[in-house]
Amino acid sequence: MKKVFKYFLKGTLLLLGLLALTAVFMYFSTMGSYQVAATVVDDPSLPSIHINGVHLHAESFGNPNNPVVVVVHGGPGNDYRYLLHLKSLADEYYVVFYDQRGSGLSERLAAEELTLENCLSDLDAIVDHYGRGDKVYLIGHSWGGMLASGYTAKHPQKLAGVVLAEPGTLTTEMFEEYMRITNNLALDLNWDLFKLLVVSWFESLHIDGPDEQAGQDYFWTKLVWESDPETHPLRGYYCSSDQSKYSEWRFGSLANRAIRQSGMDENGKINLDLVSGLENYQDTVLFLTGSCNTIIGETYQNKQMKYFPAARQEVIQDAGHWIFLDKPEESIAVVRAYLAH
Repeated sequence: MKKVFKYFLKGTLLLLGLLALTAVFMYFSTMGSYQVAATVVDDPSLPSIHINGVHLHAESFGNPNNPVVVVVHGGPGNDYRYLLHLKSLADEYYVVFYDQRGSGLSERLAAEELTLENCLSDLDAIVDHYGRGDKVYLIGHSWGGMLASGYTAKHPQKLAGVVLAEPGTLTTEMFEEYMRITNNLALDLNWDLFKLLVVSWFESLHIDGPDEQAGQDYFWTKLVWESDPETHPLRGYYCSSDQSKYSEWRFGSLANRAIRQSGMDENGKINLDLVSGLENYQDTVLFLTGSCNTIIGETYQNKQMKYFPAARQEVIQDAGHWIFLDKPEESIAVVRAYLAH
């Protein structure tokens, strides 16, 4: 028995030694210069606005005397870069883009400041600031569509129109439906994914600024956007595996986790209600979907439309979840026609 224990101890120590040597090798072999974009706090040349005590990356296009269109990006944690095709609306509208708190190039915050309610409060402050008392239009994509729905429920009197481009789950009921749809989908933990995870993590250890969240933002950006799209559980969102059209300045990893957690109850279960109050908004809401999305596309959004007194759906052919990237001219033409109603 003593011999067995001795061999086991030696084997364990050998394994630990090999792991330590591998870690040291990986640390030094991944040394290099890895860039993470600075936020508006560290780069004052970036366009920004001070909202609710937070510095947000924001810019606007067009004549401020024209009707205001506020664009709300997806995530949580993404930024508005992928939605910039919408600035073509600036010939007739004043188009406002902003990175949500903790996301993109906006100020990084502590987890307790990154909540769904704070995101809705920021959107309200954006609407008031740019709308200057007039009604505004909202265009929300994905998670941004969830925020736009929740905002419409809270402040229907401030809105002239709402476009929801493949919004995420609006209620606990629809979250459960989403889980049923994705139940059999899984991310294959293959060698390429494992290598990406390990290498990205070690690379993130060499990032020194521009702020304390830069390393984790780098890691999660690599993991999310460089995973093999053919084995990704959400591949049903897209027309093909080609994600080269998508680009972002910087992913907000803490915002992604914290905001999601703020939508859970004390037992860790999703508790979402972004629809109570929608009965007070009687104007037609436009749902925009891509024909390729088999997860939260046409069929799924038909079920979410029931929460709205008046809603219609337009399906953009040969487009996936990145509707405004896949088919910018076609999707924006539909939006423009809706805004002119």
